[in-house]
Amino acid sequence: MKQVTLRAFCVQPSDLFQSDRDLFLKLKDKLKEHERVTSRRMRLSSNTNEEDVLAYYDEPLKEHNSVFCTIVRIVLGNMPKISSALLDKKSFTLADLKAEDLDVSALYKSDYSFRVSNNFIVTNLPSNFTISRLQTYLNWFLDDYYDISPLIDVEQARRAADIRSITIQDPIYGELKQDNSKNWLLKNIGIPAVKKLFNETKAMRDLELESIISAKLVLEIDKPNRKNSAAIQQFYSAFFKPIADIDNIVVTTRDNQKILKGKDLLRTKIVEIDTDDFGNIIDQNLSQEMQKFILELENDKKKYYLA
Repeated sequence: MKQVTLRAFCVQPSDLFQSDRDLFLKLKDKLKEHERVTSRRMRLSSNTNEEDVLAYYDEPLKEHNSVFCTIVRIVLGNMPKISSALLDKKSFTLADLKAEDLDVSALYKSDYSFRVSNNFIVTNLPSNFTISRLQTYLNWFLDDYYDISPLIDVEQARRAADIRSITIQDPIYGELKQDNSKNWLLKNIGIPAVKKLFNETKAMRDLELESIISAKLVLEIDKPNRKNSAAIQQFYSAFFKPIADIDNIVVTTRDNQKILKGKDLLRTKIVEIDTDDFGNIIDQNLSQEMQKFILELENDKKKYYLA
């Protein structure tokens, strides 16, 4: 058995004036149109041979309006190459790659799975990656735009009205950009200002400030209207979306006694997943646990102002 953290996200419709959410329906139709794996390959950029590939999906659950998928990041431009026969299949797994008698370590970078309904997405995408990785792929594949944002825990949202400040500390960064640019650190923003402030002080100029200065950003929150819970949820959902390292966010309430980590505000679920003899998680077990989570969210969607 292996513990897996499932993260929950809310899907906003492509048309802001559209009342019905249709992500599952569009994805289901698109998968019918693109039955071969090779037609679901998204190259990350012109400067890399890495691609995100929707390598596997199960049959959409009509009775629950959801579908389970797996996206694999692989390198397809270098030798050894994956056979065209594998890419022409409806789907493939990591086991299929190994069966190709290839150096999998040279091809395979990472993978994650997700389950989509019209209202929600549940995924095991590691918490040090933002949801933009999945949002970018889905919008490319569907040739549409959907905004996918973290779901705020309903119980914690009630406490969110009492938040006094949010402190962001280094290290805090999103995932690496596709152009291999460096991660952003708060101190990289602050140190140039400190150097400029003490420019005429030789002793300060000679110091290696990077090694002795840390940085934090404190956001003071005005007391919101408690009655507008939907707006509160939307604010914190948008705030946490671009941040990967949420463990370095500290939330302080107005009574100065309750201090939360940023991750405590987000809707997650820890599940136990069976593994095979090699320690790999069983996909069908993961799919079923994601389906249970999706059903929980759908049953509570009124709490998330989605009904």
